[in-house]
Amino acid sequence: MDATVLASALKSCCVDRSAIGGLVYQIRDIMCDDFSCCTVSVCNRSCNKVADCLAFHGAYVLSSDSEVFINQVPDYVKDFVLGNLSNIV
Repeated sequence: MDATVLASALKSCCVDRSAIGGLVYQIRDIMCDDFSCCTVSVCNRSCNKVADCLAFHGAYVLSSDSEVFINQVPDYVKDFVLGNLSNIV
C-alpha cells in the first residue's frame, strides 16, 4: 500500500470501507487512546532507509516463521542506521 494513501486514511474522519478499513479504524483508535498528540506524515522512502528495510524484511517474514529482535539489532539494520547517520552529519 502506498504510504500516502494510508496517511490520508488515518487523517480522515470518514468511515473507510476499503479492504483495510477495519485496520485503519483500529490504528485510529490506538492513536486516540494511547497518545496525547499524534501527527501522521509521509516521508520519502529514501529519507528513512531503516524503516523501509524493516518493512521489506517484514513482508517476507510474514509468509514464513516470525522473527522477534529483543536484545540485538540485526546487522543489516545497523548498516542502514550508520548510513542514515553519515548523511546527517
